[in-house]
Amino acid sequence: MFSLLQNLHFLSLIRTFAEMLETNMDSNKIQTPPLPLPLRGGECPAACPSATTRLASEGGAGVGACTSSSSAIYSPPYKGGVGGGSLIHIDETESTNQWMKERIGRQDMTTPLVCWTDYQTAGRGCGTNRWESERGQNLLFSILIHPTAIAAKEQFRISMAISLAISEALGRHIGDVSIKWPNDIYWRNGKIAGILIENTLQGGVIKDSIIGVGLNVNQRSFHSDAPNPVSLWQITEQETDREQLLADILQAFDRLLYADNKAGYWAALYRRRGFHPYADKDGAFMAEIVDVEADGHLVLRDDNGQQRRYAFKEVQFVV
Repeated sequence: MFSLLQNLHFLSLIRTFAEMLETNMDSNKIQTPPLPLPLRGGECPAACPSATTRLASEGGAGVGACTSSSSAIYSPPYKGGVGGGSLIHIDETESTNQWMKERIGRQDMTTPLVCWTDYQTAGRGCGTNRWESERGQNLLFSILIHPTAIAAKEQFRISMAISLAISEALGRHIGDVSIKWPNDIYWRNGKIAGILIENTLQGGVIKDSIIGVGLNVNQRSFHSDAPNPVSLWQITEQETDREQLLADILQAFDRLLYADNKAGYWAALYRRRGFHPYADKDGAFMAEIVDVEADGHLVLRDDNGQQRRYAFKEVQFVV
């Protein structure tokens, strides 16, 4: 049941919408007001007159949901830095990262925003890599934040935070989760999630950061040429609630974004012990991980005792 304040606010929105329609009709031109930016929890945009509002207990998914035929605006089932923004679900999009970029280009985005979808027509990973995902089976989402307190030279902090957040959330369901440098999420030797982070820098700080995540949840088989995909269902043989898993990730990310995650990231690192096969432009070699530097560079020591330092894409893990 609505509270008194919610009722008053909802009535105010209806009056505003009615006044806008009346003004447009007086000018013999009926115009539908544009859908505003996603609003905070409990608010329903006036330009969604056919919406239905669902209420749930505090902290539950779908609190104050405003739904239309194309999208739904949810009050986030999480609190904190990202929780100060909005969570949007859309049925289908080219990619959630691209969807975010288009919003930034058209509107002044100043609050955090999370968009998740059931299907991406052009989902991608780093570079030209494509992401295979069956409709409605996996968790495909992007987070838009404005972490101006993080210097450009420290942007790897975002990568550590989201990697650890996903690992922590998955750890409630399965063991043997690790982070393959820089931010692939692995279960044993299989890739269960990939992350694509696109930052916009301004004046030595990060103005905008779009964090795209593809997490294999309920898909039972894979048909692309990806070498080692694995899903949560293949591991547990149980269906997992995607929305609850998303909430768990966002809650953890809120907590970890501005924390010192160096030790936690190191502890979760894939192949952090012993010698393993790698390959760079000069060929294959055996090495052990020595360090991951603050700016994200990977430092290896090969079996000849020589240290090698790599930026992203300069070295491959031979799995």
